[in-house]
Amino acid sequence: MQGDDQRTEAPGSHPPGIDRRGRGARGDGPDYHAACEFEDVAAVVDAVAEATGSPVDMYGHSFGGLCAFGGAVLTSNIRRLVLYEGWPPVNPDAWVLPPGVGERLDALLAEGNREAVVETVFREVVMMPEEELSAFRAQPAWQARVAAAHTITREIRAVAEAPFDPEQAAKITVPTLMLTRSDSPDPAAADIETVTAALPDARSWSSRASSTSRTSSSPRSSPTTSSGSCATSRREPGPPDRPNASGRSWRPSSRSPGAEASSGERMQPA
Repeated sequence: MQGDDQRTEAPGSHPPGIDRRGRGARGDGPDYHAACEFEDVAAVVDAVAEATGSPVDMYGHSFGGLCAFGGAVLTSNIRRLVLYEGWPPVNPDAWVLPPGVGERLDALLAEGNREAVVETVFREVVMMPEEELSAFRAQPAWQARVAAAHTITREIRAVAEAPFDPEQAAKITVPTLMLTRSDSPDPAAADIETVTAALPDARSWSSRASSTSRTSSSPRSSPTTSSGSCATSRREPGPPDRPNASGRSWRPSSRSPGAEASSGERMQPA
């Protein structure tokens, strides 16, 4: 467990984290599709439910929220679902990379220049000021971002290729809490009410952003708390939040740069 992983657990709970494809102890492969991530989440949920004899409470943040949403469609073993700034996009065009950027990132990755991939994303896609980028590079989480550089463009593309489908949303019948903050990325804030309305048993809630930097704090302080089992599907360094199609830049939504490593039991889908 990392020092900044401030997961709060209820008595008797045991939240396992998921090593998603290409991260941690998990392997990877040449083909990547968001649907595979959804199947992985469902497989872990089913395994935890079988091992514990109880349904699972699941929390997902950002890209992990998209995976949690997709996984929830595929399993009946979820008791409650919490999604924080992560669900299928109502407007997939808001997630399309600026012209030429994806090709340049692919070229840098092919050259083995993983650090330049991450720097380019934060400079030209997230539009992070240089002073903030310098501070971010000094954080321990920076190396985890670099190690996961090969996942950045494929996950941004996966978001754009997994649009919101009301019919799929209607299959998620468990109580669902949709969370944003006052400084959440534009698409997440814009889409939350549409997605919430399509879920049979959902409510949305937005908190006021604190003065704490979004790149150093952790979101895992109460939504993950449960009295049963909890599977956490989250962004272990995944695609950073970025400007939308109108060109407005977003502050990186990841309190996740300090949250790359899973805590608790690490599980890998078979």
